[in-house]
Amino acid sequence: METAAAVEWHSNGSASSAIGSLSRRTEPQEQGLLDRLTSREREILECIVGGQSNKEIAATLVISEKTVKNHVSNILRKLELADRTQAAIYALKRGVTGRRLDD
Repeated sequence: METAAAVEWHSNGSASSAIGSLSRRTEPQEQGLLDRLTSREREILECIVGGQSNKEIAATLVISEKTVKNHVSNILRKLELADRTQAAIYALKRGVTGRRLDD
């Protein structure tokens, strides 16, 4: 739910300053960051975009909640983001998960 609210907030134009640094990266930089993600981290990112909690992701992927937390931390570090809401917006803006947030 938090992710959905953040995406709605962004699509209304209210979050532009909050994600402004994301849009300042160049295309090659973006691809370099995305290439850092493992296939499992991309799965986790897709679940984050779907609004799932760590507990729900753990149940979906049949892994421990601690493992999910580790993957989320790795995703945030690799994509140079502060939180999972930024990660969801990042993924949607770039079509990383097959869904896309139109500008």
